[in-house]
Amino acid sequence: EYSMLVGSSETVRMFSTIMTSHEKSDLKIRQWIAGVIDGDGYFGISKLGHVSLEVVMELRDEACLYKLKHRYGGSVKATSHAKALRFRLHHKAGILAVINDLNGLLYNPVRIQQFQKVCALYNVTYLTPSPLEYISAYMSGLFDSDGSINLNITSQQVFITISQKSPELLDIIASVYGGKVYSCNAKNTAYKWTVCR
Repeated sequence: EYSMLVGSSETVRMFSTIMTSHEKSDLKIRQWIAGVIDGDGYFGISKLGHVSLEVVMELRDEACLYKLKHRYGGSVKATSHAKALRFRLHHKAGILAVINDLNGLLYNPVRIQQFQKVCALYNVTYLTPSPLEYISAYMSGLFDSDGSINLNITSQQVFITISQKSPELLDIIASVYGGKVYSCNAKNTAYKWTVCR
């Protein structure tokens, strides 16, 4: 990051690269949220033009949903079959806060398409994400929503896996973290990224 500032004074270089610990922490939080929403979220727009964000997760992931509720408002309730929880946000102030937090941090093509429609509705310029970095907290959010860890007792190998309905997001993950992306069925309606350690 310093190479772009070669020839500038030490003072300019210092002020151009400083990010406070609070800013770094908030960026990590926003990256994590982006990962969660890319994995289990959905942006919807009603016929009347009302925007909503929903995130559905298993009961054991309740803490993740309450972190979203604490930051944006909204509600966390059991789904109709009571085997999962749904975070739902539909008030404008909360949606605008989500847009501000996540703009430029989403990588799932399906979620980006939904997000772009919401941005257009609110006259917000959509920001294309920068290439995903290894140290991004995005991966932890995506893993919290769609990841699993399995141990093969015989080989003593650990398999880290993330599942999606299409391969595009998983291909991005593989390009950064290694591993392989493969189809889980003959109809190509489910995919997994797996890395073995």
